[in-house]
Amino acid sequence: MVERQAAFSQLKSLTEIDLANPTTVRSGGLAMEDLILHGPLLEGINLEQELGNDTAVKLQQLYEKFETDLEYDFAERIIKGEATMTEYPLYQRFQRLIQAEIKLASITDKDKVLFIGSGPFPISPILVSQLTSARVDCFDQSEQPASVSEKVIQKLDLTERIRIFNASGDIRRIYGYDVVMLALLAQPKYEILYNTQWSIPQGTRVICRTSEDGRQAFYKPTDPATYRSIGRYQLVGKHTAGIDDTISSLLFRIDGRPENR
Repeated sequence: MVERQAAFSQLKSLTEIDLANPTTVRSGGLAMEDLILHGPLLEGINLEQELGNDTAVKLQQLYEKFETDLEYDFAERIIKGEATMTEYPLYQRFQRLIQAEIKLASITDKDKVLFIGSGPFPISPILVSQLTSARVDCFDQSEQPASVSEKVIQKLDLTERIRIFNASGDIRRIYGYDVVMLALLAQPKYEILYNTQWSIPQGTRVICRTSEDGRQAFYKPTDPATYRSIGRYQLVGKHTAGIDDTISSLLFRIDGRPENR
């Protein structure tokens, strides 16, 4: 218990980090990983109860900035030809996640995949394409990350298999996809799930990423009430993050026809 309280105290101190300072953001993100993934806070923790909602939100903002900075920096290295895919610091973590999600949703080369919230370095869509040969479209609602990720795809010579669109994940007309994947940072989840359900055909597999236990310091979790209140989403499977990983995944299958509104 003393060890946990010390870890809580250290986490609270990280909320004072200046998010405009890349150096301290990087050290803060790494400190979070060390405290949570290799410390006493992994299992059975309700983060908001222990730390309070304000602290939880600040920690999530810190880790989002840490990961976003990492993506932009690495994307720039890829575009300049200074790095290869496997040198990405979180490569192994995302490779494990994508392998688990491919198995969870039975993704094959016959599927067309939509990834919502792909970011400046679209590591997940790239790995889905590489590991399954599926075609992947990517939506990002912000112009800058969409522009950067498109340059990454061009540099990696993946334009025949991956397309980048500056588009919002809450659009109501999503047709022709067998699998839809929602990044953890694609928010707000309820609006995205609700607004897309009417155009997603019956039988479509939907992967919605979430966080659990102490890992909720990294990312805002997907509240079960979010999908339980939407009739067409039927929860059919789940992947739980491993000991060195940060992201869990929920698998839904779309049930009923869109016109049953």
